[in-house]
Amino acid sequence: MSTFTQTKGRDAEWIRHVGAARARTSHMSLTRRGRFVFFGLPVLSAVVVLAVALMMFLVPGTAQAGTENAASTTQSVVVGSGDTLWDIARDVDSSADVRVTMDKINDLNDLGSGQVTPGQRLIVPIISE
Repeated sequence: MSTFTQTKGRDAEWIRHVGAARARTSHMSLTRRGRFVFFGLPVLSAVVVLAVALMMFLVPGTAQAGTENAASTTQSVVVGSGDTLWDIARDVDSSADVRVTMDKINDLNDLGSGQVTPGQRLIVPIISE
């Protein structure tokens, strides 16, 4: 006895048609991680690149070249024995807030700690009255 049955006519033709259609189409499914790698990472990378480009071109720069103007509005002061940055700032502009003047002197001289030593030359703003 044989387990093979022979199909005839329309049934055989239908089976060949379905088998050929299955062979031609391939179905690929991605896992959640695969979809993220395939779609998410390129999109995320493009967003980051776009954000960096926008920040570079749209945000104004903070560096200012003002050497021409700075020479005419500043003077040089030598720190004396017992002088503090507070004393120098108060002598430079007694009418303004001393802390603001100290900040200006810090910025002009790139003082990180605000400590000054006797004999040190400081650039201070000239205040015209």
